[in-house]
Amino acid sequence: MSERTLWRVPGWGMLYRTPAMANGAVYVLDGYFGLVALDGDTGQRRWTLRVDAGIGTSPVARDGVVCFADLVGCLTAVDAVSGEVR
Repeated sequence: MSERTLWRVPGWGMLYRTPAMANGAVYVLDGYFGLVALDGDTGQRRWTLRVDAGIGTSPVARDGVVCFADLVGCLTAVDAVSGEVR
């Protein structure tokens, strides 16, 4: 790691979509079927959400909610702290 790298999370291969960042967390896709919340300071996993349909968009985070659209046209809103679907 360089002096500018804060942390890395191995194991997911390439990024399929752009991560979202809000309130000290980073939201990134885990392949096509998972959304992961990482602590922005440490890179530690906070929660993981698995979905049945592949995620087709980058996550968007705002006001305590993370949203994404899946490949069959459904929009999902997730609580940013707990990872529970709203």
